[in-house]
Amino acid sequence: PIGAQWARDLLKTVLNDGNDAEVIELYLIKIQEKDPSFKFRIARADDGSVNGYIWQTAQMIADWEDFGHTIFLDAMKRQLNSIHWPYFSPCVLDAFMKVAVAAECMCCQERIVAYAWYVFDCISSFLAAKQ
Repeated sequence: PIGAQWARDLLKTVLNDGNDAEVIELYLIKIQEKDPSFKFRIARADDGSVNGYIWQTAQMIADWEDFGHTIFLDAMKRQLNSIHWPYFSPCVLDAFMKVAVAAECMCCQERIVAYAWYVFDCISSFLAAKQ
């Protein structure tokens, strides 16, 4: 556990000292400029370092609004991104019992707080859309 914590802290330090955080944020901003319905948020620690990213397309938001009363949570730890962060994707079942992705997220670690953060962000976007 101490080694795993050290590795996570080192990964966060490297990511925040390098250009990766800036590149990811710029990428998300550019997508939002092209598609204003695209939403994203960044999780930051108290020290300002990046802990995760979450994004939703218009379809993801609609699926969340329509079918978000039951969600399924999981994370993949495969190397799907260059920073090797776990990929999270809360899913719902649509009216045809097909899996629909409600959001996509990368967080620096798979922990309860990461699950809580991205589910809360989905709920926040749902509430914001209703206002």
